[in-house]
Amino acid sequence: MRRALSIPCGEGSLRFEAPESKLLGCVAPALGQPLADLAAAIRSALAHPCESPPRDLARGKPSAVVIDHRTRAAPAQSEGRPRDL
Repeated sequence: MRRALSIPCGEGSLRFEAPESKLLGCVAPALGQPLADLAAAIRSALAHPCESPPRDLARGKPSAVVIDHRTRAAPAQSEGRPRDL
């Protein structure tokens, strides 16, 4: 028996079938609940970052927050070390 599978790929997904006998299992991320107050969550994350001291952002000046994700190659990852811009 074959099983229909789908994995994210670009803006869409890649659909395929595989024999059940060849599948060890399927792993999917646990989906969380939507945030009730996104702005408050962002302020809290900036004030209390994981494994890092808080950053002082210049009030009233343009700022950018860049978020790397392990599924996407980034220049800092390709060099093997974090990069502080």
